[in-house]
Amino acid sequence: NEQTRLLKAVKVAIKNPTKKVILPTDGLPAKSFEKIAVETSFKFPQYKQANVKRLWKKAEINNFMSLVRAILEIEAPLSEELLLKELIKVYFQRENVTDYVRQDYMNEMHNYSHYGIIRKKGFLYLNDSTRKIQFRGPGDITRDVSQIAPEELAAGMLAILQQNVSADKNGLYHSLALQCGISRVSQSVIDCFNS
Repeated sequence: NEQTRLLKAVKVAIKNPTKKVILPTDGLPAKSFEKIAVETSFKFPQYKQANVKRLWKKAEINNFMSLVRAILEIEAPLSEELLLKELIKVYFQRENVTDYVRQDYMNEMHNYSHYGIIRKKGFLYLNDSTRKIQFRGPGDITRDVSQIAPEELAAGMLAILQQNVSADKNGLYHSLALQCGISRVSQSVIDCFNS
């Protein structure tokens, strides 16, 4: 039958491969215009979390704002929610973030601008024009997408676009989500990326 005949022909072709070189009209082998694309993989730097206990014990850190400034020198830009979670046990001596802790935090943050700190839409930045904001992937902790500053997400998207010749929005968002440690791009992730 036909199937058996084709299988025999394939076996014969595998045992006795032939290679034909097509010569151009001048008798020399044809030049190949194909170039092998080298895939360059890159990784974003890992997120480094400040050791709040160690920072709080340093002599030069004598108040809340100097502690926040020291944390930001390591982690900026930083979500205020993530900062509260880091400070809860060391500074506020509590187990959970409560309304009382949030109010105390707001009172302590009253003179943030004197320490070169900028508050913008739930994130803290250092007022340092020489510091370049770059995307940081999972490292000491894995941050939720909502805990990553929009400028940091934008820097990640730009870096991905610079590595690829072209990308559509969905592919770009999926690549950035993978760099954040997220395998499924939900609507809330898309909303954070769109902001």
